[in-house]
This record gives sequence, structure tokens and C-alpha cells, in this order.
Amino acid sequence: MDGVGRSAGVVTGTATMVAVFAVFLTVPRWMAVAVLVDATLVRGVLLPAALALCGDRAWGTRRP
Repeated sequence: MDGVGRSAGVVTGTATMVAVFAVFLTVPRWMAVAVLVDATLVRGVLLPAALALCGDRAWGTRRP
């Protein structure tokens, strides 16, 4: 039963991705491209880079 608990997140994530891609088939192509760009460029590249540049200021806390 431990294996089921450990793999539940992966299975749920995969099912969610399949559902999202199924929705992509029903929306206009520009919408799918916009979501893909947001997911890859903005959330995958720009946001982590901005957080790295800001350091602790991004979280509103200071470390001693």
C-alpha cells in the first residue's frame, strides 16, 4: 500500500495533464498557444529568474 501512496501524486499529475491537453483540443488555437507560452516561458523561465534576482526581497523576509 506504500507504493500506491507514493505514486498517487505522479498519477494525479499525469491525469491532470491529459485533461488539460484534452481541453486544448476544444479551444481556439491562439488560446492554447497563449497557455503554452505562459506555462513554459513565464512560469518556467521568467518567474524563477526574477525570484533568483530578488532573493529574500521577493518573499518579504530578511535573513539575519
